[in-house]
Amino acid sequence: MAPFYRGYQPYFRLDDDDIQGIQALYGKKTTSTSGVPSGPRYTTTTTAPPSEEDSELCTDPKVDTMFNSAEGHMYAFKGDYYWRLTADGVAVGYPKLISHSWKGLPGDIDAAFTYKNGKTYFFKGSKYWRYVGKRMDGDYPKEISEGFTGIPDNIDTVTVWTGNGKIYFYKGTKFWRFDPAQKPPVKNTYPKLISNWEGIPDNLDASIVYRGYTYFFKGDAYYRFNDRTFSVDVADPAFPRSTAYWWFGCRSANKGTLGNVQWLRENPEDTFPHDGILEPDDGDSVENDDRRGDVGDIILDAGEDAAFGVSNTWLLHT
Repeated sequence: MAPFYRGYQPYFRLDDDDIQGIQALYGKKTTSTSGVPSGPRYTTTTTAPPSEEDSELCTDPKVDTMFNSAEGHMYAFKGDYYWRLTADGVAVGYPKLISHSWKGLPGDIDAAFTYKNGKTYFFKGSKYWRYVGKRMDGDYPKEISEGFTGIPDNIDTVTVWTGNGKIYFYKGTKFWRFDPAQKPPVKNTYPKLISNWEGIPDNLDASIVYRGYTYFFKGDAYYRFNDRTFSVDVADPAFPRSTAYWWFGCRSANKGTLGNVQWLRENPEDTFPHDGILEPDDGDSVENDDRRGDVGDIILDAGEDAAFGVSNTWLLHT
């Protein structure tokens, strides 16, 4: 049902959310398993009840933002609430209040992403917040114009693209590429049209990266973008597909293609589909420049490069 699967994990341990969900269904443990049994042991077979569909997400699957946490969880935010997603849909015990888990973070978030430094950035209006896990990491909120120079307010979504490890912000019909290793971080050739991302619509709601694909969400549908071929992936059923069915486990939802699948531009030969997105750097790296200009206190990190699918070693500390 879900677009991703973690596979077998030999040392897997349930996290607190799962334990709380199980206890909500079956109650807490009341007897001890230590010592010698007082009587014969009987083996019984039980069948777990099917998971209930989330009424809100199944009725209206449009969300404000989605992101992967540094701990490996996938979250969907909508209004004042959030859901944790699993391979089967929505985890037991959700939704929960955003304000109860991320202290100081408001609802109706515009966009969010987790960078390779393990920090998650949330955006709303003209401001942004930075968290480590679910703990605010400093004095926030701050202005987007200060921490992400060149990026507009009220963005639609943001993602770290696996193709080059750079941060992409989307708003309306346009997108901006933010490269913290460059000065300035946004080149004067931006913004550019979202139509350069072949098959992706304007006015997006959310996006998320997983295993070489970037998933874009709009309304009740989503698109799977192949980061290697740089186009919407070819599959059966074709994209766009139902977010409710494939992501939220709504078995009553349509599992086929939604809307018009003729997403190719009428004159695709007019422009390259990835025009300007893979453009080479201009050699204006600030790696050896102590001033670091508009980007602020960016530092060179020697941490693990592979985290979150990004390839450069620059980390944001704005």
